[in-house]
Amino acid sequence: MQKDNEKPTEKLNNYMKYSAIGFQIGGSLAGGALIGYFIDKQMGNKQPYAMAGLSILFLFGGMYIAFKDFINPKKP
Repeated sequence: MQKDNEKPTEKLNNYMKYSAIGFQIGGSLAGGALIGYFIDKQMGNKQPYAMAGLSILFLFGGMYIAFKDFINPKKP
């Protein structure tokens, strides 16, 4: 019993698309934090400046890619 006229496969594709965007943003944030952590460790920083800066930079990069996909979605 579906409320709208979408096929079940279309709904599944939408769920997969949006969950992939979430993983992309989370992965970019984790990647920035990991790279920043190793830079801070190599430089001997007591405060995690590189980790914080790269985390924010990578987060904005991931959000830019996600918003770009929202504005111009890829057609299958």
